[in-house]
Amino acid sequence: LKVISDLQAFKQAVTAKDFARTLELYQGQSERQLLYNFSLRHVANEFETTLNEERTKVDDLLSGLLLERAIEFEAMGHYDVSLTLWQHLNKLDLLLETAQRGIIRIKYRQGHIQEALAQFEHFRRALMQDTGEEPDAETLDLIKEIQRSKPQIKISTQNPSRLPSTLLRPPVMVGRELEWAKMEAAWEKGQAIFIAGPAGSGKTRLMMDFANSKGSKFALGAARPDDASVPYSSFARNFERNYKELEFEPWAIRELARIVPHIYPDEANVLESLADPLMLIEAIYQFVRACVNHFDCLVGEDIQFFDPASMAAANYSFPKIFELNSPKRLAISITTFRPAEMPDGYVETLRMIEQQGIIVIVELEPLSEENVQTMLESLELPNIENLAPHIYKISGGNPQLILEAVKSLHETGSLHSSPQRLELSVKLEAVIQKRLTSLSKPALELAQTLALFHHKAEPELILEVLERDPFEVSKTYQELEQALMIQNGFFVHDLIYEVVRRSTPKLLQQILYKRIARVLENHQTEAARIAEHWFAAEEVQLALPWRLKAAELTIQQGLPEIAKEWLTEVQEKSEDSDLRERAQVLLKTLE
Repeated sequence: LKVISDLQAFKQAVTAKDFARTLELYQGQSERQLLYNFSLRHVANEFETTLNEERTKVDDLLSGLLLERAIEFEAMGHYDVSLTLWQHLNKLDLLLETAQRGIIRIKYRQGHIQEALAQFEHFRRALMQDTGEEPDAETLDLIKEIQRSKPQIKISTQNPSRLPSTLLRPPVMVGRELEWAKMEAAWEKGQAIFIAGPAGSGKTRLMMDFANSKGSKFALGAARPDDASVPYSSFARNFERNYKELEFEPWAIRELARIVPHIYPDEANVLESLADPLMLIEAIYQFVRACVNHFDCLVGEDIQFFDPASMAAANYSFPKIFELNSPKRLAISITTFRPAEMPDGYVETLRMIEQQGIIVIVELEPLSEENVQTMLESLELPNIENLAPHIYKISGGNPQLILEAVKSLHETGSLHSSPQRLELSVKLEAVIQKRLTSLSKPALELAQTLALFHHKAEPELILEVLERDPFEVSKTYQELEQALMIQNGFFVHDLIYEVVRRSTPKLLQQILYKRIARVLENHQTEAARIAEHWFAAEEVQLALPWRLKAAELTIQQGLPEIAKEWLTEVQEKSEDSDLRERAQVLLKTLE
């Protein structure tokens, strides 16, 4: 008895052009999506990338079959059936002009000329509102023919304009052969690997591809741009991702509860008011030691964003790891960082450690023009090889900027343009800004809200801030995902995150920061993060009570200097005498 999955059955139905069976298995509904509601984003980012690529392939199969059948029934004169198919295709992508033209043609051929023109006007207004652009030439030519009442209308068989999944993760990593060889040599010697390069240089791709070649169990770590405002936030995120398979002694769990109280609530409820900083740091070292003994490899992304407390703990822990005498080979750490954004003197210290043979720094240079050509050819897009010299000039050999330039050309239909017609700026921000203008208004608003959350936000929080229907927001998420701007609820790259954040108007930022702060208050998230959002909204008096609460927590975490700074700020700025008095009492306990 041979058993096949519903996905295999779906693919077989598409191949056999069994339309009824195809739609029975999947019609594009999110709740029937491949592995719906299944996620390993905290433990296997590469799996998530592959899963999203497979979901895109499934949707492309469905869209292709809908398109083929719609054209087939229209050519046979079965207009009612064809119209239903065009409308189904339109639901998958509301701004897909191929589907819009199909609906308009059918309405005209059924004799409903005014309905056809009304459909066009509705679409034209929606497109102008969302993108600021007019329909393309083929659609305009169709309307002219209808207005002249000419019955013979050419049927376009152009495929739906969906961004290829290869633009999320190109099939081939090029131009990093020497760097890979250097990493191989370091791995054999048991040296920690630090990959250095500017934003978009391909550090994460190189790190993950190399790590995947060395094992299957990774301790995954990452920092976010605004971790600095919340002590131990970087460590807490990484602990939550990796602790479940590890074991700790009771004293270590008790200390770790100061940083991750939501994981160890019983221990957190009985904590003393003051922490012994050495005990807490030692507990963090026990976590790091457990990781190097359990996992095949430790990977850390963007350590330049580590909050100072987490960075100090890492600086304490990792040198001790290299002093261990273990009969088994310890896991090796691979981390990425942007040299220009590291704390003063940190890169110089790393270079001194490198001279001692403990670590290796792998520096990524821009891709050569030949490598850019190879990378573009792997994307298998029309005419792309002819544009390679111009994309190289635009990108300066930065891999992420190369992809952003290609996405912009694809979205604007410029892949067939001559090089003289390209109007892409040499600046990265201008390229990404150009892509942002192609988003619908709801999608841009969602992107701006995500950027101002200062960290990845759960969908429930986003819904509360935007005050919108969940089904509408779900469609908007899908638009950003199809535009390859977000993945797993956050931006696919920090470059996009940073441009969206900077480009959000000041007044809108203040409004959104206020809404976000209120939502975070309702959900009792980190006090320091709530305070930062109120400060960003320029609501100092609303921020200070949370600053005080955050100071109380830093005392428990053994961070008296941060606590003193925040308590002094409360004393100097608060208009509430009770709040100032509480700050004064806590300051005295730290003397």
